[in-house]
Amino acid sequence: MNDISQSRDAASATASTPLASITRAEFVVAMVVLNRVLLITKQLSVSLQEVNKDLAKCLTEVEQVVNLLQKMRDDPW
Repeated sequence: MNDISQSRDAASATASTPLASITRAEFVVAMVVLNRVLLITKQLSVSLQEVNKDLAKCLTEVEQVVNLLQKMRDDPW
């Protein structure tokens, strides 16, 4: 993408905008945060798809994940 963005044709104009976006600090931070959140929610998703899963256990797992995400939101460090 870097090479394309440095050329002077139509492809460079198309490539330079996403390149500028993904190299910004805000984007990188968002991806790091998203990675942490998805690691947590993926485990929950897989667990909730188990066959013959007890509904009470599902609710407990969801509450635990919600509490963990809330804790991460309240105290990001």
